Amino acid sequence: MATTPLYPFDGIATETEIHTYQQKVESLTYLAAITRPDIAFCTKCLAEYLRNPGPLHVEAADHCIDYLNDTRYLALELSGREYDVITFLAAGNASFTDDIATHHNTKGYIFQLFGGTID
Repeated sequence: MATTPLYPFDGIATETEIHTYQQKVESLTYLAAITRPDIAFCTKCLAEYLRNPGPLHVEAADHCIDYLNDTRYLALELSGREYDVITFLAAGNASFTDDIATHHNTKGYIFQLFGGTID
């Protein structure tokens, strides 16, 4: 599911389907903002289809929820080592117009200080 792009739904979703999908995406967005930034891009993509979600959108939201359930015991472990020299690492990556539907680009970055992720 991670490599399958989402497109607008051709049919019309019912009020109940829309409401249920919106609740799922709202919960995922809350988690992305508070404790799980690793799903932020996924929730952004899911939120684009809040008005008329199709079965693939619901499946993608359920897949994200399953991912959260499967990784609930994983965590970042910051090193307790002492460093003699200030160690700062910055890395980034960008993909230009990788979303065929909207022609948006995506980018990511990480900053580490003394072996621990700070941004």
